[in-house]
Amino acid sequence: REEGGTRRIVTARPGWQRVSVKQSAYKDGAFKVHIDRMADILEINTKDRFVKVEPMVNMGQLVPALMKGGWTLPVVPELEELTVGGMIAGTGIESSSHHSGLFQEFCIELEICLANGGVVTCSRHEREDLFEAFFWSYGTLGMLMSAKLRIIPSAPYIRLCYHAFDSEKDFCEFWTKESEKGVKFAEKGGDDVDLDKDNGTDGSHCSRFVEGLIFAKDRGVVMTGDFTHKVGEDGRMYRHGRWYQPYFYRHAEDVAAEARQLKRPVVEYLPLRDYYYRHSRSVFWEMENIVPLGDNPLFRWGFGWMLPPSVGFLKVTTPADLQEFYDTKHVIQDMLVPARDIERSLAIFRKHFDMYPLWVCPMTVRPNRGLVHTTGDRHELFVDLGAYGVPGAVKRGEDYDLIKEIRAVEEYVTSVKGYEMLYADSYMTRAEFGKMFDRKLYDELRVKLGADKAFPDIYDKVVEPKRLKILRELLGEEATR
Repeated sequence: REEGGTRRIVTARPGWQRVSVKQSAYKDGAFKVHIDRMADILEINTKDRFVKVEPMVNMGQLVPALMKGGWTLPVVPELEELTVGGMIAGTGIESSSHHSGLFQEFCIELEICLANGGVVTCSRHEREDLFEAFFWSYGTLGMLMSAKLRIIPSAPYIRLCYHAFDSEKDFCEFWTKESEKGVKFAEKGGDDVDLDKDNGTDGSHCSRFVEGLIFAKDRGVVMTGDFTHKVGEDGRMYRHGRWYQPYFYRHAEDVAAEARQLKRPVVEYLPLRDYYYRHSRSVFWEMENIVPLGDNPLFRWGFGWMLPPSVGFLKVTTPADLQEFYDTKHVIQDMLVPARDIERSLAIFRKHFDMYPLWVCPMTVRPNRGLVHTTGDRHELFVDLGAYGVPGAVKRGEDYDLIKEIRAVEEYVTSVKGYEMLYADSYMTRAEFGKMFDRKLYDELRVKLGADKAFPDIYDKVVEPKRLKILRELLGEEATR
């Protein structure tokens, strides 16, 4: 206010600290608010089953603190550096999202600082419009001060069952059947899904965890898992958290080959924390591009304890030539599409990206008035297709127009009423972004709360200056207005 409100308000967190390939150039010249010390767990209430935290608390800090007392979050996003604030202002997903939804679904209450400096609380019962619009808004309606999250009882181990497939059709049918079992729990559970109540047995049982990995067009594995308090005799113990173990996706591929040979699923038991952070050391499969020898047995034994390097360290130490490669020949995308379109979506990814492995993670999306919701009035199963790495055409030395291919996938995702993760590289115009995301309530609150004069617009934070310039050169000035 003293400056006349000429600068937009952003957090002072530097771009290199973001768990994203983006550099946060939109912050240049903005009014920066330091929130790095807002990293405390304020309360763990096991009686009323919630935890209250500040926005800079990360998963590597929060989840172990809960596990010490036998508790956990309904959905634990994969990377330990991810913060609660990032999961709320953006989103978070994991293999339990088919019944518990995205990270926002088990948020009970948010404390938000508005443009006028006032601090308000919101929930499904108080200031419901702000509560719904704040998720996915990237901190453009206000600044998160604290969040109250639902917690659930945990167990020390996960029983994980590997189902191997040699047909994309069979993979999709089994993945869909197992994932759809979670929708009814999401519909009746709200922020407190109880899988221990009215869950079936055998074929009708809803697994707590469902995840798919596709290694080639007709080769994949679906993993289903549940909490357990002891290691059973039907499988073996696997301690993935030990530094010398192979990357998890490599291990899963080997176990799938074993299951294929045995012609039956293979069961393993993993410590809970090992399971939660199974993809952390390899950053899914990005480390094979960053440290090509990282999964070599000799390297793992001698230096595996050093992995993964922090995303911030990688961004700071990336040479300009390599950064240019990432910007033009490297894909990091998570597209959320209705599960009914999974086979068609895989074909689109194959056509435009042609890269493996692919992450196939289920989630239930509910109807609401926020930026992301179902098109009707019912909960709906979606799939997150994650593509991370170098496209096949680039590996073969062929010409590859990254922007053209990403824009084609974005157009498809919009056509099936799907969504693109905000952290990913986006090349949508402002109009196309508004077509993918429902901005009605968001725009109304921007004006009502004075956020339009205090905070950047969400589009300007997602499609950063460098990409805006590219879009203007390709499509003209009107594309980004």
